[in-house]
Amino acid sequence: MATISSLGVGSGLDLTSLVQGLLEAERVPVEQRLTRREVELQAELSAYGNLSSALSSLQSAISPMKTITTGRTATSSAPDVLGVTVSDTADVASYSVTVDRLAAAHALASTAFANRTDVVGTGTLTFTFGTTTYDPATDTYSGFVANPDKTPASITIDSSNNTLEGIRDAVNAADIGVTASIVNDGSGYRLLFTSDDTGAANSLEVTISGDGDGNDTDNSGLSQLAFNSAATNLQQTIAAQDAQITLNGLTITSPTDTISTAVDGLTFTLKEVSSTPVQVNVTLDKASVRSVIEQFVKGYNEAFDEMARLTSYNPETGEAGPLLGDSLVRGLQAQLRSQLVSSPSVDNTYIRSFVDLGVKTTESGGIEIDGSKLDAALNDHFEEVVRFLNAAGAPLETVMDSYLGSDGLINARKKSIQTGIDRIADERQQLEYRMQQLEQSLVQKYSALDTLLAGMQQTSTFLVQQLARIPVPGQQGSGNK
Repeated sequence: MATISSLGVGSGLDLTSLVQGLLEAERVPVEQRLTRREVELQAELSAYGNLSSALSSLQSAISPMKTITTGRTATSSAPDVLGVTVSDTADVASYSVTVDRLAAAHALASTAFANRTDVVGTGTLTFTFGTTTYDPATDTYSGFVANPDKTPASITIDSSNNTLEGIRDAVNAADIGVTASIVNDGSGYRLLFTSDDTGAANSLEVTISGDGDGNDTDNSGLSQLAFNSAATNLQQTIAAQDAQITLNGLTITSPTDTISTAVDGLTFTLKEVSSTPVQVNVTLDKASVRSVIEQFVKGYNEAFDEMARLTSYNPETGEAGPLLGDSLVRGLQAQLRSQLVSSPSVDNTYIRSFVDLGVKTTESGGIEIDGSKLDAALNDHFEEVVRFLNAAGAPLETVMDSYLGSDGLINARKKSIQTGIDRIADERQQLEYRMQQLEQSLVQKYSALDTLLAGMQQTSTFLVQQLARIPVPGQQGSGNK
């Protein structure tokens, strides 16, 4: 509103205050109504935001119900010796497992060389994988049977790569399932070949062809790296072997320290050899199912507590929640309560509703769990409990989606409220425009009045002056001279 500065100058009246008072009398009731309505709408908008948050938490608690399975849990009495994981296909049972040995990868070492750059020789190195019999007492290597699943690999060694470092780099670059390295064991530099895969079927046989000195098996030139029935010129530092366990008296071997084929649904991870049996127990994963139910109850109660707060009324103070009497909240409460007693489409005999799980309503409108009844359901009808939760999750999630979805009821209500808030902003602009027009009108009217009064005051002054000059009979100096 513009500041009126000259109004009333002519008449001497406080016309500025008069105009401002008239403007305020016109503006204040409208502004108060708009402000009051805006505060109400903002409170409703905030309330729906809080409701959405509470329902989102409930929705998060409902989601696992749809995917929970008749799971299993497996425990190991010595997890540092034997780890175990389980799938839903495992039978509920107990096993006694002894870790007899761990899987090992075949490792072969050359004789010691003075320098890493010493020349070994030229020719072709061929690596073959398979099973073998090696007698360390006689240092003999016999009975090699090639692994049909792995193709032998040959590497050419010439003048460009015939040193310890050159051979190491050539073998590693070939990526054939063998890792070459150079180790200084104190006596000199030794070339070490290690199979990338553990297990007896991944033993290495190293043969030489085209040795530069003309002999592919003697311990000179490239043939120093031969390891086969004809020449064990490399030293076997680690023998390839399968892992082995004894499970309930049965011997089971594996090329790796992970055994997943011994018992359906169980995977054993061997970590340490031990003569002490490890007890492995497979049980129903009741704890996970119970947790899903408990989380649902928690989310349900938090949502209902929030709805109760938003729709509350305090008769002593007269304070009401921002959503008191809201039809959307009433409808939501009714749908959720209905889901607690309804029976979804599920082929069950004993568990057909949340009531059968021991879920019951409280006086405050929330729900709680009868622990003994839930324990009985889990112990006696575990698979039915899981089937029911799977079936009950879908309709509950449908209810949540109808309220929380992008086109859901809450978003629609929030958009409507925001439209009302925007409309108030428009009404404020319109009010400001009307006040400007009214101010101009009042200023024009009171400016005219001010001018009129100023003229009248001038006339009055003139008349007073003229009347003062008229002689009054009987007074000294009266009459004409």
